[in-house]
Amino acid sequence: MDIISILIGLVVGLVIGLVIAYTAYQRGRKQSTDEGAALRVEATKTLEEAQTVEEACRIACDTLNENPFDISFSLIYLLDTDGHTAYLQEAVGIEANHKAVPQRVEIGTKKDVWKFDKILKAGRGQTLANIEKKFGRLAAGAWKDDWTREAFIIPLAKTGVQNTPAGFLICGISPRLKFDDEYHSFLELAAGHTATAIANARALEEERKRAEALAEIDRAKTEFFSNVSHEFRTPLTLMLGNLEEVLAQNGRVPAESREQIETAHRNSLRLLKLVNTLLDFSRIEAGRQQASFAPVNLSEITAELASNFRSALENAGLTLKIDCPPLSSPIYVDRDMWEKSFSIFFQTLSNLPFKEKLKSRLVNGKKRFG
Repeated sequence: MDIISILIGLVVGLVIGLVIAYTAYQRGRKQSTDEGAALRVEATKTLEEAQTVEEACRIACDTLNENPFDISFSLIYLLDTDGHTAYLQEAVGIEANHKAVPQRVEIGTKKDVWKFDKILKAGRGQTLANIEKKFGRLAAGAWKDDWTREAFIIPLAKTGVQNTPAGFLICGISPRLKFDDEYHSFLELAAGHTATAIANARALEEERKRAEALAEIDRAKTEFFSNVSHEFRTPLTLMLGNLEEVLAQNGRVPAESREQIETAHRNSLRLLKLVNTLLDFSRIEAGRQQASFAPVNLSEITAELASNFRSALENAGLTLKIDCPPLSSPIYVDRDMWEKSFSIFFQTLSNLPFKEKLKSRLVNGKKRFG
């Protein structure tokens, strides 16, 4: 009778213990599920803010580490461009100098401790069991009295590339939870968000690099134009000085030579104006051009500027008519810029291929200037 009582007590105690354990497991599972749902929402919002690949990986691992009851640790390895070498990008929940966390992994060799080669061949996530035999007892997240026995390795899909992933996400599976479909789906979803964040961050980095490259090209172009303009101005100024000295010698220069010298002088002045215009454009692109506005009789200076191009336009087969009636009040303009715009305009007209039928009529009125 005593033995029967003892056996009954043992059975009852065992049943009660199993019920308590199962209840605790279900309570932990519910807590884990609720926290996992909140974690997914938080991870999605936070990962969208990542500006660099490093930041995306750090946010992903830190977010996963916020739920230590579900995930013991998390590692992210990124593949090199050759697809044969993986480099550690982020490690949370495990020491960075641990033998389970090699900084560099040659895939398919003895250093491939996480079997990345099998993941690449399978093309999907794989479970690695009995990892304590290889790495010893790894931390189990919030469960300080236990250790991690399994890890789930998931390839991080690369946008537009099917066979070669961007890297791998390694998650330590909690020793207190069953690795069922729900757990599996949660880790797959986390890997999907991480892969998207990495792809977006890489796109942003590439866009920044392109913008920086374009800015550098623009800066080099502006500097080149500025330097060339300065180099051209020096010999032109010296040449103009010599020509003006010769032209100042009245009566000492033969008429035929004087005409040629005057032509050379006019062309040199024109070339100097073009060089100055080039320098001004380089300043405008660099944002250093300063306009100097002053009240002027716009009608008068417009007619005066246009008249300077009459002979050139007539030689090009164009007819120039100027219609610039006096304005009732002065107009604030930068005279130098106004003159340069005329130079560009009339130079374009003289080069038009259909100029034989073109007549140019310059109109200046108050309505066109406010």
